[in-house]
Amino acid sequence: MKKGKILLAILLLVIFAFSIILLPPRIAEDKKKETGFYLDYETLINLSSYWGLTPEQTIARLKKTGFVGLALYEENGSSQEIFNQEAGLFLGVSAVATFPEFKDFIELKAPYTYLITDNKEIVDSAIHALSARNIKNQLQQVNKKYILKINYPYKSTEKLLLGFNPQGLEMARKNNLDVLLFIPQWSIANEQEVKNYLSYIKTFCPEPKVVFADKNLPENNKFTKIFADTFLKENFSVGLLDGIDQPQTNAMINRTKLPVFRVRQVTINTIEGGNILATTEEKIESLKIGIRERRNKAIVFKIPAKEFNKTTVLAFETVTSQTYETMKSLNYQFVPVNPLKKIPERKLEKLLLSVLLIVLFGYSLVLFDLVNIKTALTFTVILLIGGFALFTLNFDLYFKFCAFGASVLYPLIALFSIDIKNPNSFLKALASLVIVVLISVFGGFAISAFLTGNNYFVHADLFRGVKLSFLLPVLIFAIYAARVLLVREKSLKQVVFEYLGLELKLWQLFALIIVFGAGAYYLLRTGNAAESLVLPGEIKLRALLNKYLYVRPRFKEFAIGYPLLLWGLWTKVRPEIRYIALVIGSLAPVTVINTFAHQYDPLWVSLIRTGNGLLLGSILGIFLIAINMVMVKAFLKGSQGEINGGNKNL
Repeated sequence: MKKGKILLAILLLVIFAFSIILLPPRIAEDKKKETGFYLDYETLINLSSYWGLTPEQTIARLKKTGFVGLALYEENGSSQEIFNQEAGLFLGVSAVATFPEFKDFIELKAPYTYLITDNKEIVDSAIHALSARNIKNQLQQVNKKYILKINYPYKSTEKLLLGFNPQGLEMARKNNLDVLLFIPQWSIANEQEVKNYLSYIKTFCPEPKVVFADKNLPENNKFTKIFADTFLKENFSVGLLDGIDQPQTNAMINRTKLPVFRVRQVTINTIEGGNILATTEEKIESLKIGIRERRNKAIVFKIPAKEFNKTTVLAFETVTSQTYETMKSLNYQFVPVNPLKKIPERKLEKLLLSVLLIVLFGYSLVLFDLVNIKTALTFTVILLIGGFALFTLNFDLYFKFCAFGASVLYPLIALFSIDIKNPNSFLKALASLVIVVLISVFGGFAISAFLTGNNYFVHADLFRGVKLSFLLPVLIFAIYAARVLLVREKSLKQVVFEYLGLELKLWQLFALIIVFGAGAYYLLRTGNAAESLVLPGEIKLRALLNKYLYVRPRFKEFAIGYPLLLWGLWTKVRPEIRYIALVIGSLAPVTVINTFAHQYDPLWVSLIRTGNGLLLGSILGIFLIAINMVMVKAFLKGSQGEINGGNKNL
């Protein structure tokens, strides 16, 4: 058995080393880069008004703190006032009600929408954008107002795109600012529109720094890839928006293989938002963004007019010397969003890793005496043949299965590798706990290797089977531990049938209900559970841990799993009680594996989270053992006193 465990350790180390070979792009993505921040045009104008400065003066002041450019969003008809309230969109009836003098120039029938403004630049921009999308329009000028009749139904104007604010583009040009153009998902309908749209953008902004192509473009539209390829050929810096709120739409990323910009959005609370840059005296360093402080990321403020208390913060990376250090010295708190370059598929390397994983599975079956050598060999061969067939048909699905398999296999190997049959000394129990965590981390790296890819890094695709990966290892270990601790000379099947044949007592029935209820709650809590399922006390504890720890560990890992696992390995109580403690304690390695399955979190964050969980869990486990020792000592002392008292009476 000792030689077998040495061979197991060698196999685990080989797979771990090979996983690391597949991970350099993932690790490199986490390194800090120089960053700068962008403001959208509307926010810049509002900020200038707040400070009582001209836009140029505001830009000069902001540049000292890392301001590098304007983020421009294509105007749409989601509201009546557009282009920073310098133009309006109207249905025919509304247009006549607002401008009665124009009644002879406006048709009240659908499907027309009217854009009315006195700004010629806005009209020209809108006409150019509409023409690029083959939307018919007609311009009239009446009493110094421009009336643009658009052949588009007013009820659908939220999808009516009218181009980028020409004043923002001009301001960026005059002040030598970078430009980030956000292109909505409904921008392109056919191949000709792709070419027209590209021509349109180059007219107003010949060399934009970055063009964001939303990954939520039509998934099955054949022009989606044409759109991406056309922009790339023109040497635009094109990327896909993170879109973390819609994690299932991964087809766009898989089809185009574009780089991805990790962008996250948050809303700062009312109190902080209301105080942001409220006066000219207030320094910009007063802004502190309380989101994921453990990461480094540049910021973009999107502050709607008159709504400084509802501030949205966008973030991404740009190459601007010294801006990160400058903003860091001003007490900014960052979160990361690096534009990810295309990550190589590395299919053959992952295939080899999967072969090693299957061999590990087969060897573990024999090592832990779960099946005989012949059966283990049969399973291994079947998995190798089936795996290769699935790899040939759909390699992405095959690697997902491999990641799921690793999430079940590694925590079981970790738990099977330690001695649960006999109580351990405290130091041996603690060492066993460390071994369990170490093997689980190895498994986490294997999962990360299988899921290395842009679509996983930005949460566009996910690790599948979270609830099953939580449930299966615990159930399998429960059966294994029952065989080791409870069955003894009888077979597990005999014991199960004996229990099934017994008449249930009332307390046993209640115990079963509690166990099944706790199991159901446990399953509901796995994954990204809703806050309604989290106990109020746990929410407060999470807030406390977030405040004082770099990364908060998982509650069921450090508060339940580690303490019970450590105590179960150490205690000399009845086997039935040890069994319950060890089975519940098996939550710890399962949770560690799940931590590494979140590919949108950097690996070092997962490592720190696991370390924090082990540290806190060990402390709680030691505290539990200390309480146990004190109670036993008190009980023995009391028992001895009763014996002595009885002897005196005799």
